[in-house]
Amino acid sequence: MKVSVYVITDPNKLQEIEDTWNVLISNCSKNPFLLGEFVNQYMELNRSNGWTPIILTILGDEKIVGAVPLKMKNKLGVKYAKLLFQSAFSPDLVGDDQYLKTLVEYAFDYFFKVSRCRFLDLTLPAESSSLQIIKRICEARGINFCTITKKGHRILPINCTWTEFEKQRKGSIRRKFPKIERRMKRIGSWKTSCVEKGNDESNVMERILQVENVSWKEMYRAKMKIETDQDLMIALRASYSIAKKNPGFSWCVWFLELDGKTLAYIFSVQYKKVAFMVKTSYDMRYSSFSPGIYLMNIVSRELFNEGHVRSIDFLTDLPFMENLTSLSKPRVRIMISPNRVLLNIIKFVVTNKLTRRMFAMLSKRGLPIAELID
Repeated sequence: MKVSVYVITDPNKLQEIEDTWNVLISNCSKNPFLLGEFVNQYMELNRSNGWTPIILTILGDEKIVGAVPLKMKNKLGVKYAKLLFQSAFSPDLVGDDQYLKTLVEYAFDYFFKVSRCRFLDLTLPAESSSLQIIKRICEARGINFCTITKKGHRILPINCTWTEFEKQRKGSIRRKFPKIERRMKRIGSWKTSCVEKGNDESNVMERILQVENVSWKEMYRAKMKIETDQDLMIALRASYSIAKKNPGFSWCVWFLELDGKTLAYIFSVQYKKVAFMVKTSYDMRYSSFSPGIYLMNIVSRELFNEGHVRSIDFLTDLPFMENLTSLSKPRVRIMISPNRVLLNIIKFVVTNKLTRRMFAMLSKRGLPIAELID
């Protein structure tokens, strides 16, 4: 099959081929965050933040057979490219296996020869077949690269009943949640509820923001001068839109309430038998009750009992998730550059604790150089 490359930098152009794009994602990926509505909104967001979104697609027989969503920026005279959205959403190259090699080769030609990028910075799932293809092509072309294993995401397989799962847990963990319930009962009446598509969606956003505004995240956003959690807004808007068109995609928001006051929420989406825990937060004034951990346990129990999914993907790897699962899938950061000296400098900065702290301070002050290694 003769193939050609097509570069999309305008979100409107992606919207025009969204149905074709989603066929590729449906056929070649289990990742809901690669669906067109998510990619389109992240293109808009990154463009507003000074990036050039670049969706590199491979066409064959008038259909998309491979694609990778990226973004490019020039900082302090250094042009570089990253994947379009954060690693928590496990972005990856997408396509039939026979076209992934062609996609990587086109990507290298486009970024290093046409766009004159100095380096590519990609964080991929450790199990990604794209990762091995990228390494092989780098070696064949004499392009320098280095890899760093990063924290990944916790996975809870659902292959038994909740009762059977509970028996496998440590006694201290099993006792923890009834204890939280007893403490909450002493101060008021508590309950959990779930809102999903077509079921009282009107005040979901309001209730989520009520929690966000009294969470630890609000203090962080104020310190970093961030007005809004854009990832949360995009996740909600995109999920609402996709669920109306794609019967294989659904969303729900779980709330924990005490005397009618919302203490915590969990926003999740379900796609191809996997429940993804997209966003969660809690009212820090009630942190002694561990409302976020408690609600996560309740949601996990309900997902076991409903029987609609085969696993839960927590997207991140935080200590409290050990209450539910020990399985963590790592991610790998691969940095690629034709310039060995530049690559060695970046690797040193990224892996050295002292320089990372220094760059973290620069990031807090809004200095642009910090973006190069973030």
